[in-house]
Amino acid sequence: MDIGWLFYVGPTLAMVGMIAVGYNLKQTHGIGHLSRQLTPSTRLVPAPFCRLLSSAADAKPVADVQQRGDHLSITVDGKTFKFSYMWLRDHCRCPECYEHMCNQNLFNIVALPTDIKPKEVTLDKETLYLTWPDDHLTTYSMQWLLANAPGQRPSDRADQLQPLYWDRDNITANPPQDVHIDELRSANRGGLRKCLENLHVYGFTFVSGLEASKESTEEAVQLISNPMNTFYGSVFQYHNDGSVADTGHTSKGLQNHTDGTYFMYSPGGAVLHCLYHDGTGGENTLVDGYAAARRLRAQDPDLYEALRTIPVVTHFRDEVRDFRCNHHVFTHDVLTNQLEHIRFNPHDRLPLNYLSYEDAERFYAAYRALGRIINSPNNEVQTKLRPGRMLIFDNWRLLHGRVEFTGKRVMVSCFLSRDELQDLKRVVANLAL
Repeated sequence: MDIGWLFYVGPTLAMVGMIAVGYNLKQTHGIGHLSRQLTPSTRLVPAPFCRLLSSAADAKPVADVQQRGDHLSITVDGKTFKFSYMWLRDHCRCPECYEHMCNQNLFNIVALPTDIKPKEVTLDKETLYLTWPDDHLTTYSMQWLLANAPGQRPSDRADQLQPLYWDRDNITANPPQDVHIDELRSANRGGLRKCLENLHVYGFTFVSGLEASKESTEEAVQLISNPMNTFYGSVFQYHNDGSVADTGHTSKGLQNHTDGTYFMYSPGGAVLHCLYHDGTGGENTLVDGYAAARRLRAQDPDLYEALRTIPVVTHFRDEVRDFRCNHHVFTHDVLTNQLEHIRFNPHDRLPLNYLSYEDAERFYAAYRALGRIINSPNNEVQTKLRPGRMLIFDNWRLLHGRVEFTGKRVMVSCFLSRDELQDLKRVVANLAL
C-alpha cells in the first residue's frame, strides 16, 4: 500500500507559496549531479514522526509532500501539485541528462523502466533531492519545480498586451500607429518591437518613410524578418499584366481572403507596398478574421464546427506548377484549443467532389455564413496603399481584398514565416505565446 510522508520546512521556503498563487517569478534551476552522498538538513521522514522536526517555536508546515506508489504530491498553500516518478526522472536537469548550452534533453526516456521510483527523497530548505535505483541524483529547486508542474499550461499574462478583435468602427477609432523606417533602423529595436506589438494587437501594421523602390522595401522587410522563399521569389515586384496565373496579378477586384492557402504551411505574414499607380480604384480592404470567426461561433456553433472539421482543398495551378493543400477553414491550437489559423480563399477552392452530398451542403451553409460576416461593410476597413507606406499583416488572422482598378499598378510583396514572427514576438516584444 502507499506510504504517506510529510515535510516540515522552515521559513526559507515561504517564497514557494508565492509561486503557488500565481506570482511571475524568474525561473531558476536547482541542478546538480553529486558524486558524494548529501546530508541535507531536512530529511524525508515517516509522518508519525514528523513532530521531531517541529520542536522550534517558530516552525510552520509550509509544504506537505506525500510519496505515493507512482507519484509525488506537493501541497503548498492549499494547492496540490502531482508529479509522476516518470516525470521527475525525465526532467532531471543535471549535465548528464540535459545540455544547458543547447537547451536540449539528453536523457533517453524510452529506456526508462515503467515502474521507476526513487529510493530516497529528501528536502533541504528549497531544494528537492531524489536518488534513483541506479544512484543517479536529481535535484530541483522548489521554485522551478512548482512553476513547471504538470498541468501548469501557459496562458495569456494579464499584464501583457491583449489582441483587439476589431470591426470597422473600433479600428477606425483606435488605429495602430505607423512605424517609421528610421525607428526600424534603430539599434534598440524599438521600431521592431512596435511592429510586433501592432501585429499582435491589431493583426497589421504600416511602415512609413520608405522610398518607392523594391530595394527600400527589401531593406525594411529584412529589418523585421527574413522573407519566405516561394515560387514567386523572396521579395518580388509585379504589376497587373497577367504574367502570373494569379488574380492578384490582374486589375480585377479580389474578395477578402487569406494568401497561400494552397501551401501546406501557409505564410504567417504578408507584405504589400504600392510603388506606382496611375489609375483609379485599387483600394485594399482588411478584415479581422478572428473577430469574424467569433461572430459566427456566437451566431451558430454548428456552422463554426463545420468549418473546423469539414476539409477544403485549395490549389494553385499553371503550366508548370500544381500546388494544393487539404485543410480546414478554422484550425485550433492543439494545446490551448483556441482558434489559431484561418484559411479562407474563395478564389482557390477546387471542386467539392471529395465531399458527400450532406457534407457539401453543411460546408456551403457554413462557408457562406462566414463569408457574409467577412464581407459586411461593418467589419471591413478600406485603405489606399501609396508609395512609401508598406503594409504588413498577419496572414493567419487577417483577410484582405482589393477593389477593381484602372491603369498600371506596380507592387512589391513578400511573405513572412509564422515561426519567425512568433519567435520575434517572444524574444523582442516579450509576449507569452
